[in-house]
Amino acid sequence: MKLTILGSGSKGNAAVLQKGNKSILIDAGFTYGELTHRMNERGIRKDSIAAVIVTHEHIDHTRGLGVFARIHRIPIYINISTFDNLCGEIKADAIHWVKHYSVNTRISSRQAFIINDIIVNQFPILHDAADPVGYTFTSEGQKISFVTDLGSVTDSVIEHLSNSSIIVLEANHDTTMLRQGKYPDFLKNRIAGPYGHLSNDDTSEILLRVMCNKLQTVYLAHLSQENNRPDLAYQTVRSRLADTFSSIPEIHIAYQDNPAQSELSLHTETTIKETTGCPL
Repeated sequence: MKLTILGSGSKGNAAVLQKGNKSILIDAGFTYGELTHRMNERGIRKDSIAAVIVTHEHIDHTRGLGVFARIHRIPIYINISTFDNLCGEIKADAIHWVKHYSVNTRISSRQAFIINDIIVNQFPILHDAADPVGYTFTSEGQKISFVTDLGSVTDSVIEHLSNSSIIVLEANHDTTMLRQGKYPDFLKNRIAGPYGHLSNDDTSEILLRVMCNKLQTVYLAHLSQENNRPDLAYQTVRSRLADTFSSIPEIHIAYQDNPAQSELSLHTETTIKETTGCPL
């Protein structure tokens, strides 16, 4: 499996997961023209996309959803409540391509589905959207986990990210930068709240709890341009992991404007030696 993050941030989010000659589009938060431009830059054929899956309804994750599905005549996998809360124009474009696959509840079990021989699981997360989810993608013993836009570290998130080979995880803000920044108090409270976004420290906590020998690569995603810096997010997470483990996975930033790409090496494991009481 090869994962390409086309862009990540408040201005738009999308990623492509490729296996063989078929691909899955994860969110479509750019215009159709921008999506196809970014795919072309990375050598991804538009006609390779077999389906679009959606994490939640916010416009920076769904802007090009309906148009892309309509032009390429592919299914959209989306939760019922997420679809119901799409903006009108996007919903009108998407309606004929929608495949509902979940009921709106954060405590029910989620049924896995298969796209292109990849087992896709969704799991509930806490965010100020109708029914937001993260995803895991499993094939040939390898798992890629993808979760952004969440405000709390939950047992469900830890459970589903465990034993991953690649993790894409939000590192939205630095708590000091957010607190001292120019945002109004209501927005600061929303971002820092349980249904908002993860801080660099929150992200570090999750990664400390899910470290394992399989984990090869971590992408820090959805960085705030106002309340974080790439170097700060990287150093915060890296230093927390390095203080605990003698060997850590590669850590990369998923940028808003520059696509990033990672390909799994099957059966390759990162050597991680426990240096504290944290279980592997």
